[in-house]
Amino acid sequence: MASTYQLDVSLALDDLGWHFANWHHHGYALETSRGPRELGADSLAASFDAAHALASQYWAQLAAPGFVEWYHDSDLEKALEPLNQERLLHGPILP
Repeated sequence: MASTYQLDVSLALDDLGWHFANWHHHGYALETSRGPRELGADSLAASFDAAHALASQYWAQLAAPGFVEWYHDSDLEKALEPLNQERLLHGPILP
């Protein structure tokens, strides 16, 4: 559940790509996915899992120097755009 707070903060300030760059750990992502499910936000958890699957394809770039320059207009940012738009519809994770 604690990881859900960090996701909520990340999504308030950035997007899903930035979340995975800031919290660059697969185990942490798996724990983060469990939080929304525990809160009954299954569709948000599914969106997060889909974003994690996309981000996993670019995992090395997410932790590399120059991430900021690389991410803007990258294939990953474009692929995550529908999920980022969808998460805006959900609002905050935590009440």
